[in-house]
Amino acid sequence: LCSLCRKLPRSLPILSCDKEHKLCSICSSKIKGQCPICSKPLYEESSPLLTALLSSLSRYCTWSSMGCHYQSRLEQLVKHEKTCKYQAVYCWGCQANVPLLTFDQHEPDLACFSFNSVLVSPITKILLNSVSQFSGQFPLHYEGDVEWNPLAIKHSGKMFYLRIKRIASRNVWVLYTAAQLLPGHCHKYLATITITSPNKDTCTNKVTTWTYTGPPSSLVAGLDQVVKKGRCLIMTDPAMEQVMTISSDKKGTLFSVSVDIVNTNG
Repeated sequence: LCSLCRKLPRSLPILSCDKEHKLCSICSSKIKGQCPICSKPLYEESSPLLTALLSSLSRYCTWSSMGCHYQSRLEQLVKHEKTCKYQAVYCWGCQANVPLLTFDQHEPDLACFSFNSVLVSPITKILLNSVSQFSGQFPLHYEGDVEWNPLAIKHSGKMFYLRIKRIASRNVWVLYTAAQLLPGHCHKYLATITITSPNKDTCTNKVTTWTYTGPPSSLVAGLDQVVKKGRCLIMTDPAMEQVMTISSDKKGTLFSVSVDIVNTNG
């Protein structure tokens, strides 16, 4: 076992010291020259025999701490982990890592979801964008990132989640749907996100609308992956302000968001 992470190494090299403390390749990449246990010099262990030994040993799934009981040799284990339903996903509400399989049940009172409820597609909700020290007029001034708890949405017995986040470092808003599914199953659905103003323009009777339609991402995918693949609606601060109205209590702005999820033939 690795002396730091207490797991069986998966690949070479393995680093050792004279006192036989072992470090896997992942942990050793974070160490500079000396054993973190005893401060002795480290040297590499690498041989065909050691490679064969590592491949033959049975080990538990990476997600065993999340409830997975799968155990196998390395080759079969790597294949299993790609589709393991217990892999950890990040909850934007409580900011904890929870198993993909039970994401919708990890808070019995649904405290991690906006409106503390599970909605049924299609949905439309008006959201309040609270602004500290709000001047009551545009443009808005933010002190950092802005994020809501996800909107939990059920469709055809499956769970989907709308994430809305303003990234302060880029001055952009990102909206996307994430499915409580493995990445290979997301193509079976299409999600349409529509963001608009709660009130029509009284002069033109028109309303500004922004829309994105595409397959949802998996909860397994992080925000950077979603943006890189283009599976989201990205809006600048000025664009968002086009769909916002000032709330009557002057505590922030309001905007309307709709989500419609449908099955595809995939």
